[in-house]
Amino acid sequence: MKALSFIIVLLIFSSFIFTSDNEIIYDGLEAEHYHQKKTLFGNSLKASYKIASGDISKEISTESASPLILSYSIKTTVGKATILIERDGEVVWKKKFDKGTTAKANNCIIQLPEKSDYLITIGLEQATGEYNLKWKTDPKKIKNAR
Repeated sequence: MKALSFIIVLLIFSSFIFTSDNEIIYDGLEAEHYHQKKTLFGNSLKASYKIASGDISKEISTESASPLILSYSIKTTVGKATILIERDGEVVWKKKFDKGTTAKANNCIIQLPEKSDYLITIGLEQATGEYNLKWKTDPKKIKNAR
């Protein structure tokens, strides 16, 4: 049990080393297995996990009221997962995924109401699977959004 706890702490610590731009926030994350995958840009979250519960978040900032363009793929073989975007504890957008779900969406437009800091979160409830989230907030970089 101590070895498993050490491995989980080591995995979480190593993911801090490989993240760029924004810091990943772990809130109550407990897992039999959790592997945060290295991403090249700060505007993404990617991981695989087994029997994981807790929240993994990144803060994003906008210069004005603007759209957030979100692309995701998520596979939940066991448990539940949720993608959540919030500002000051208020939910701006939410999508839930139940056991047995495989979902993919490209270039979803989510209107962020004002210049502010937002939190994009993956919530896991006794979940096994994987996710990959990518987003853009800079209107100059937004192309082919729908």
